[in-house]
Amino acid sequence: MSLSVLESRAETAEPAAVDWLDLLAREKLALAMAVRLGDWMSQGYSHLALGRAALALGDHRRARQQLAEGTYILRALGIHPDPAA
Repeated sequence: MSLSVLESRAETAEPAAVDWLDLLAREKLALAMAVRLGDWMSQGYSHLALGRAALALGDHRRARQQLAEGTYILRALGIHPDPAA
């Protein structure tokens, strides 16, 4: 089970209705908890969610960094995330 906030939020709201700044703050907290717990899978998914939020907010450099980090972690765990998700 992942701590990622984006996964649960995306199922309940349309993309245009998402408060990306709020989601960004919550996802940073989720990432901090995942790091503290040593939960690599949640760290990977949190990085992906942070990347998607950064992309939605127009921060393309940070989006690339976060998406790359999340993808790297998840692939190292044998999880191949869907890039379209």
